[in-house]
Amino acid sequence: MKPDAPSATALRIALDRVGASLDPQLRTLLSHPEEPYCEWFVEEHSEEARRQMELWKSGRDNPLIKVLRQALSRGAHLFILLRKRWIEREARRALEAGATQMVVLGAGYDPLCLRLLPEHTDVSFFELDHPSTQAVKRRALEKRNALPGRLALAPADLSSESSEKALLAAGFDPGRRSLFIAEGLLMYLEEPRVDAVFEVARLAARGSTFISTLLDSAAVGRPGAERLMRALAAAGEHVRSTVDMQALDAFLGARGFRTVSVADAEVLRREFLQGREAQLDEGSHIVCAELTEPRDR
Repeated sequence: MKPDAPSATALRIALDRVGASLDPQLRTLLSHPEEPYCEWFVEEHSEEARRQMELWKSGRDNPLIKVLRQALSRGAHLFILLRKRWIEREARRALEAGATQMVVLGAGYDPLCLRLLPEHTDVSFFELDHPSTQAVKRRALEKRNALPGRLALAPADLSSESSEKALLAAGFDPGRRSLFIAEGLLMYLEEPRVDAVFEVARLAARGSTFISTLLDSAAVGRPGAERLMRALAAAGEHVRSTVDMQALDAFLGARGFRTVSVADAEVLRREFLQGREAQLDEGSHIVCAELTEPRDR
């Protein structure tokens, strides 16, 4: 992302959710499509963002909206809508299995903590994100008296700062069974910072859950990948790390985790589109892992 500016990617994903909630077919793919949170965050992001959202909500037969609606129904846009369903399901399983802390790294404008918090009164929730992006989220929630006391918003630039220091300062209790989520984050970090994220997750107890999205290194050379990377770079989001998904077990094992489940485009099509053919991002994977080797404390 660009320095001192809220994330353009976080805005795009929030606008996608708003757009999907207004589309009769895409709306059925969302969990809780009636939620207002993403609209709040878009409104607070910028005047231009508000104008884009109002165009979506106007219902006018606008050529731009037609293009955006078509984009939402395929590729990376649709993949992200579906991956959020998968992540929410796995997060619920982890909380029901006994996790008492939930940490979202690089949370952006995602409302998952806000959605799960009322259902899990014995769980502490934490979000770490770039200060500029998180400030938008904080303002939007505080303006509406909607920032829960059990949700700690901790500012940290995960590309350069210690997420461990920020998390501990926010009240995270090491040694407790926890759930960590790093969605749409690790591919934008240099490899040493990726390792640092796994080290933070190892502060938790054995059996804790880490859900992350990973970009397959084999996908980088595929047609369309270069175009996608240029688009991401233009938004200030440079791809800096990938993972050989053929060696995923070894990758996780070297960092103290074991693979529990993996979802790719085919899994998402089968589970949420009932197998209906749809073009999805084929290089991205969602991984649910279990902590087997906690750090010594």
